[in-house]
Amino acid sequence: ANLNINPLPFKDEYFQAIHCGEIIEHLFDPDYLLDELYRVLKKNGILVITSPNLASWHGRIELLLGYQPYAHEVSLRYNVGRIKRRVLEGATGHIRSHTKKSLEELLRIHSFEVLALQGSSESSGFLPFPLNLIDRVFSFSPSFSDILIATARKE
Repeated sequence: ANLNINPLPFKDEYFQAIHCGEIIEHLFDPDYLLDELYRVLKKNGILVITSPNLASWHGRIELLLGYQPYAHEVSLRYNVGRIKRRVLEGATGHIRSHTKKSLEELLRIHSFEVLALQGSSESSGFLPFPLNLIDRVFSFSPSFSDILIATARKE
């Protein structure tokens, strides 16, 4: 399904809980997805949404050094401007970027009550030692963590 334009194939208030993992950053219209998630979630239902953090500790360093942060791309086809190429040379498809504050605000605009916003470390194993250790330490601060995990409730 095209989550930018197609309605989710579920009745209103169908789910008690929804996990939307690493999806929202790939959409041209994340507002449409959030409207649809709100529609299919039962009253007081829980939404857990995850996304890369544009303002992660390494994203800030990448910007400071003049490189393109991993969480945001300039091309849909090519992996350009990065400090280090990842295993896949092609682009990851990240169209939208989020920070802790922007994700919280976006959820509130769409009438979700943000219950918690946590951080997580980079989970794909790309970071060598000692960077993976640093990443784990920064995961305790959502503003600096690699991944954002928001838990919200339909009001």
